[in-house]
This record gives sequence, C-alpha cells and structure tokens, in this order.
Amino acid sequence: MRERLEETGLPYVIENVDQARRFLIAPVTLCWSMFNIDGAILDEDGTPLRMERHRLFETNWGLPQPEHQPHNKSIQVAGAYGGARRDKVEARTIRKGGYVPSKAVQERLLGITWMTQYGLWQSLPPAYTKWIGDRLLETL
Repeated sequence: MRERLEETGLPYVIENVDQARRFLIAPVTLCWSMFNIDGAILDEDGTPLRMERHRLFETNWGLPQPEHQPHNKSIQVAGAYGGARRDKVEARTIRKGGYVPSKAVQERLLGITWMTQYGLWQSLPPAYTKWIGDRLLETL
C-alpha cells in the first residue's frame, strides 16, 4: 500500500496499532490522553475514566510528535474493544487494566455517536483525524 501511495506523489497517512510499529516508517503515536483530560468522562456510576487508545501514524510529510504525558494510573482505564470483560473491580484489582463500559460510555470516550458497537471497537477517535488533518493543512 505504501508503494502505491508514494506513486501518487500526494501526501498520505497510514494508521496502525502499536504492535505494528516495526512495519511503519517513523510513526507518530497519538493517544486519547493527548486530546482529553484523564477523568473528564464519567462512567454510569460516576467513576472517572481514561483511555489508553494508542494509534500509530506514518506520513510522508513530517507529522510532528505531540508530547505524551504519563498516564494517570489512579484513574480507571476504560476501553472500546471486543472480547473484554465488563467487570470494573476485577479489571482494576486483579488484571490491573481496563474494562469495557457500556456502549453509551464508549461513545462519550471516543467522541462518536453514530457507529455500531463493532464500529466503535475498530474506530479512530475523530480528535485524532482532526489533529492530523489540521497538521496537514498547516504543511500544505
């Protein structure tokens, strides 16, 4: 795909997950916490939430790497992905990780209200694509 994109001579963006880093050229990492304040989204029981939704972006036009602050480990991690458990206490005390809240809470976390549950699991938060698009416009 990269070769085809390069052949166009146009700016491109390739996105992937952190586990694919070795396949990307100088990728930039974006994280949910770069666009949201940890704890700003509340679960249905009032528990403050955060996400660690890291995604990598390769471009051919010099996308800058924004600063990535350490994650606030005192705030409950929530996720939007398939196959995960929905038990918040077990996630925090036994697995030491995130859990998947209700679809409504996932929508608030991601800033997406128009997708199916599966779509949410596969999506990029619009804040990521807006930030990349704004950097591309600055470059052009």
